[in-house]
Amino acid sequence: MSKFVKLILKILHGNSDKNISFDELCNVLLKLEFDQRVKDGHHIFTKNEIEEIINLQASSEK
Repeated sequence: MSKFVKLILKILHGNSDKNISFDELCNVLLKLEFDQRVKDGHHIFTKNEIEEIINLQASSEK
């Protein structure tokens, strides 16, 4: 099983949200062919077939 598939399953399972980095999540959305634009630290992902947008902002806590 590829790392990408494992990460998708981890996201869908929902129990490991704190263990998924912001960059990993952005990369998954890009690999799923979402369009990305960045404005004032907000990463906005859209896809023609999907009505809703995904608006992510990196957490400042480490």
